[in-house]
Amino acid sequence: MIFKYIKHSLLVFVIVIFSSNAQEVTLDGIEITSHKPFKNIENFTYFTDCSSNDIVEKKNCTVEKLHKALNDNFKLSTDTISQNFKGKIYFKFQINSAGKASNIDFFERKGLDSIQNSLSKAIQKLPKMVVIENEDFTTTTEFIMYAYISSKLPTTFKIIDLKINKTEIKKENNNKPIPFTVIENVPVYPGCETLEKSKQKNCFKQKIHKHIQKNFNYPEEAKQLGIQGRVIAFFDINKEGNITNIRTEGPHPLLELETRRIVNKIPKVIPGKQKGNPVKVPFSFPLSFRLN
Repeated sequence: MIFKYIKHSLLVFVIVIFSSNAQEVTLDGIEITSHKPFKNIENFTYFTDCSSNDIVEKKNCTVEKLHKALNDNFKLSTDTISQNFKGKIYFKFQINSAGKASNIDFFERKGLDSIQNSLSKAIQKLPKMVVIENEDFTTTTEFIMYAYISSKLPTTFKIIDLKINKTEIKKENNNKPIPFTVIENVPVYPGCETLEKSKQKNCFKQKIHKHIQKNFNYPEEAKQLGIQGRVIAFFDINKEGNITNIRTEGPHPLLELETRRIVNKIPKVIPGKQKGNPVKVPFSFPLSFRLN
């Protein structure tokens, strides 16, 4: 395993190269992660019948009704490819501001157009959902899921990730984030406290790099399926020094979840300061997953 560190603006660039050949093995039924998609999320889209004030009840009801609706609407095609297929299809869709499923997309798996078309039809038939909005923001919810399909077994659907996109209607200037590149006092990572102010920015990025090296684990299912690519991680360091608002953009949820798992392990830091006051500071880095 080789790690390479490249300084570039705000970004810590880590290339991970594995020497194993993942194409020789197929493994398509294992659980991918212990990630809990609803953890620390309150403003998710839900079905009308699930409007409980209890977040856990609302989550359980939404998951149950979503799985049931997809199972009821999904019909596996009778063509040879569909009937002989056994494995997972990863997909995502967004619940738009009208509460309807839109922007349906599938993560690359070639030659399965018939199955993907059947899944698209099932998603499009989902009942209208309730979208969270108030005077400050509106939200859209993106569901990332897989369907485990076998002609000999009932299809299993599972939510593996949620992405909540908030559109602010009213912004407060006192909460305006200060970029890492221009802030007067950068956030201080544990172990960088005794350094001169001018060296703390570099120290922060180096500590992030070492944190990635220490915690990186190529997802086993991604290796077996030959999934690779680059994920961009975004997060904020809030006024208390906590890592918040973690977002990722990448080619496959398996890689995104691993990246967010790593970011979630970043310890609390000393918050950044502007004019002597703690402020929110955004930070980002790309993480490349490569197989040889």
